Amino acid sequence: MNARLKTFALIFLCTLPAFSQGERGTITGTVTDSTGGLVTAAKITLRNVGTNIKTSTVSNAAGLYVFPALTPGNYDVTAEHPGFKAKRIANIPLATGTTVTIDALLEVGAVTESVQVEASAVQLELQTSGLSKVVESRKVVELPLLGRNPLNLASMAPGVIPTSAQGGNGQGAIGSATNSRISGGLAMQNAVLMDGGESRGFTSGGQSYSVPIESVEEFKVETATYSAEYGHSGGGVINVATKSGTNQFHGVVYEFLRNDHLNANGWSNNRNKIKRALFQSNTPGVAVGGPIKRDRTFFYLNYEAVRVGSPDQFLSTVPTSQQKAGDFSQTLDPQSRQTIVYDYLTTRADPANPGKFIRDAFPGNRIPADRIHPISKNVANFWPAPNRAGEGPVGLRNYFLAGKNVTKADIWFARIDHQISVKHRLFGRTGGSQNDSASNLAEQAFPARTISSTPTRSGLVSLTSTWAQNLLGEGRFSYTRLQFNSYPVSEGFDMGTLGFSKKVTDNVLYKQFPQITVQQYNSGSGLVVSTFGAEEVGQLGGATKTLAPQDNWHAQYHFTWIKGSHKFKFGTDHQLMRMNAYNSQFSAGQYFFDRSYVQGPDPSVSAANSGHGFASLLLGVPQAGTLTFTPRMFLFQRY
Repeated sequence: MNARLKTFALIFLCTLPAFSQGERGTITGTVTDSTGGLVTAAKITLRNVGTNIKTSTVSNAAGLYVFPALTPGNYDVTAEHPGFKAKRIANIPLATGTTVTIDALLEVGAVTESVQVEASAVQLELQTSGLSKVVESRKVVELPLLGRNPLNLASMAPGVIPTSAQGGNGQGAIGSATNSRISGGLAMQNAVLMDGGESRGFTSGGQSYSVPIESVEEFKVETATYSAEYGHSGGGVINVATKSGTNQFHGVVYEFLRNDHLNANGWSNNRNKIKRALFQSNTPGVAVGGPIKRDRTFFYLNYEAVRVGSPDQFLSTVPTSQQKAGDFSQTLDPQSRQTIVYDYLTTRADPANPGKFIRDAFPGNRIPADRIHPISKNVANFWPAPNRAGEGPVGLRNYFLAGKNVTKADIWFARIDHQISVKHRLFGRTGGSQNDSASNLAEQAFPARTISSTPTRSGLVSLTSTWAQNLLGEGRFSYTRLQFNSYPVSEGFDMGTLGFSKKVTDNVLYKQFPQITVQQYNSGSGLVVSTFGAEEVGQLGGATKTLAPQDNWHAQYHFTWIKGSHKFKFGTDHQLMRMNAYNSQFSAGQYFFDRSYVQGPDPSVSAANSGHGFASLLLGVPQAGTLTFTPRMFLFQRY
């Protein structure tokens, strides 16, 4: 479907199917007498057990009654008609997005007499051929769920296949609704509806707003042959229904705890003789719901805090004080041979080998102080001194830091339901989160780290109106804003303090510490530079800024019209998705240093003990470099 098309959908059904919209459900059935004859004009009363709100209708000429657009919960249905005993079916469970069929068989008798039956705890879906999986409230709350994101419950449904991107830590739990292929569709084509409103972001990376798990009433994954009203989805449809208040006050206080005392040490830590890292995770929360005005207005509130301290261990190689001074007389290769540093300014033709060149080594394997570039001298100060014995003759991994990444998240949710009149029901919800994370090891250059801030905001208003006994209208308007903001600790760094000229600093669009890479060898040119071989010393800088705010505006209105034994559903659905993205990339530049300028005596021949990348840095002769200019990108899509 064209992304710029404003869709108007008409669904015509020649039988009785009662499709629901979003998280809403439908209760329908046929009223008959003991002979199987249809009973018309029977008064049908529906009561929500939790809120005591009642709705009534009458059976039509086909003996049919329909209660569409109902919130999930337990209901009672009472059928009455002169000359028959009243029939009451109690405790009918209505799950998210389902259609429950409750037929009423009336017995001859006085209307003052009544017959009461209990509905089955399991309701079969008789009206649609769709394939889906409903996760009830108890399972949502009680199932162990790392990260407590209800969208990860999609893995419980058949046909949900995790994508390869979910295999690593921090890349999403296996089976997340936003990063899974459902029934053969692409992960980016799944629809994620919160109370019927779309909550996805603009990108295909799986970002989506989600309420706290304690606020989820039910969770439904539709995997195949779902209603045409979900035409914007090419994968699966995930419907999440949030909790609402009832006539009774209910509340919960909870705390989820994980820490390093309950964890085993990692294999790599054991190999490198590093102790088990510190780890703390606390998720306290509180939720409460109840009446504002009994039988009419209800509220539900939920607050959850996430405080996580996860290990951040940094093991790298730093130059020694002798190397910073240009003295490589104590620098060895893996075979314990002295590493020789050659002077590129002495490069000349080799008289003994026509077509070849030779170089001279620096006297004493020391670079004279007047040959060390001023910028290089300033840059070298950003490498700290070694704090542990290096490994092997080269002295690798001579610097170690142990700290933690600190994550702080505040998540909130609020919902109000109000019965305006017998014909009009209104509810609104708002929610969001503020998620910030940073490492206490973060430095401007070494180790380079970013600070992340990912605020989320969402709101929805829904109005359901009964315009006539056989005509119902349902409107929704929702807004979701997702934002990913990650910026380096060095944000605002002035490269002029390193000695860079004004000609360079004037072309830096986003100020940050430049990336300094010192490898054995680099290759490439222009914007593509690849590195291979081991690091001579750890990289300086490299952290970049990423800002990607995303908006999703969603407006929809649907009519349901019952005519005899047929049902017509039609309406309009509009979405506007926007993103304004920026990535600094390497606005302060990338500078690659390797052995090429200081190896010898033949510059074209490499050897394990010939040259050192840090010597090239001291001399100020990079092998390659880039300076990027990144404009902001504004994208939008209409549906």
